[in-house]
Amino acid sequence: MAATSKVAPTDQQEWEAKLTQVARDADKAQWEIGDLILEADSEWGDMYTRAMEITGKPTKTLKNYVTVCKKFERSRRRDESDHLRFGHFAAVAGLDEPQQEKFLAKADKERWSVDLIRLKVSELRKGSDSDPKDRVVVMVPRGLYPKFIDAAQARSESEHEMKKPRSRDALSRLRPSRLGPRGTSSP
Repeated sequence: MAATSKVAPTDQQEWEAKLTQVARDADKAQWEIGDLILEADSEWGDMYTRAMEITGKPTKTLKNYVTVCKKFERSRRRDESDHLRFGHFAAVAGLDEPQQEKFLAKADKERWSVDLIRLKVSELRKGSDSDPKDRVVVMVPRGLYPKFIDAAQARSESEHEMKKPRSRDALSRLRPSRLGPRGTSSP
């Protein structure tokens, strides 16, 4: 179990500063773990099993750390940024270097979340130029999904932009509704 400070923050500003520092330390640890595994692998061979035992992190997570560290040598990690986190770099690791730099610069300047940079990279790969701020997410019960797709297609929307819901729990919280002509609610 990690050691925690015994001195509680006295006000919200102090709490925010402390939480920000802990988040930065956690982010820095991802880079350090990846770098340490890279160094150990080059020295002693496959060290993932031992690293998993020591860190408690799954091998897949550790391999992700290493992949991102390989893609971003220390000089490209933008340590001076107060906004970019390891997740931002992981999101663009599969792109070529000029695209990585473009996305990271914009994410830093516009303070994109990790989720937003992932969405932007996904759109790049799909060839979409649409702005995610212009999108609306609608959860539709499974039984109404075919009608929803029909309504969307009637309005010339593409089906590939429609995604099936991921969680039955989320659906159970929705009130049943009916889709009328062209996707409007009906009484």
